[in-house]
Amino acid sequence: MEKAVTQWFQKHPYGKKKENSDSEILTKNETTKEKKDKKEKNKKKDKKEKKEKKDKKETKKTKKTTKTKKKVTVPDKQNLIKLFDELKDEKSQVIDPEGVQAFFDKIGVDVMDEMALIISWKLNAKEMGVYTKEEFVENWWKYKCDTIEKMKDKLSEFEKEVKNNEKFKEYYSFVFEFGKEDPEHRAITVQLAIQLWSIILPKRFALLDKWIKFLSQDHVKKSSITRDTWKLLIDFAFTIKPDLSNYDEMSAWPVLIDEFCEYVQENN
Repeated sequence: MEKAVTQWFQKHPYGKKKENSDSEILTKNETTKEKKDKKEKNKKKDKKEKKEKKDKKETKKTKKTTKTKKKVTVPDKQNLIKLFDELKDEKSQVIDPEGVQAFFDKIGVDVMDEMALIISWKLNAKEMGVYTKEEFVENWWKYKCDTIEKMKDKLSEFEKEVKNNEKFKEYYSFVFEFGKEDPEHRAITVQLAIQLWSIILPKRFALLDKWIKFLSQDHVKKSSITRDTWKLLIDFAFTIKPDLSNYDEMSAWPVLIDEFCEYVQENN
């Protein structure tokens, strides 16, 4: 019996299969370990590559910043003095209307464009068509512009500045003083005011065309525009709706503006 059982076990596949099974398990464990080690190795490799890539990017960024910084040069006031001397009138020692025209040609600005007035404001010019040495040199120096190219680049910044209502009011007040023939005068002619408004208000005053038409009437155009009327017109433009629905005749507007509102209401 014992011999028969032994023979049966020897012939039965289970005993052999178990041996194979243990071997397979061992092999499987080894394979799993290898895979795990390989995964860890790849993970470390990826991490290293990412770090190297990041370091390379930072190095490139630093080099670019350094390169950009190297391009920044300190403005040279002598360049401005030289440019002023090229433009000035030898007799008057200022940049006269002819020199102003030549300057605007260099920077690509039409003398009849609003930018011409904005530049004069930024240079704190006192007289239309004239730039003194102090106005021209010191102010461009203040804006770190010592070449024509730098001046051209600065214009977009000037233009952006007057889009702010408070800054625009400063500029707008300057234009009145700048336009006066005599600093002692307290008013300018209607004709000059219309010319200036036509340049600076088209995008800021919805009723500008009607305002100019009103001022062009015979009984109005002979009058003058006072500083008070000039300043309050921009408040009117910024606050009163084009249909005058929020206009109050009892408000303290200048007489000329009240008359204008009556004119608009009658002609509507």
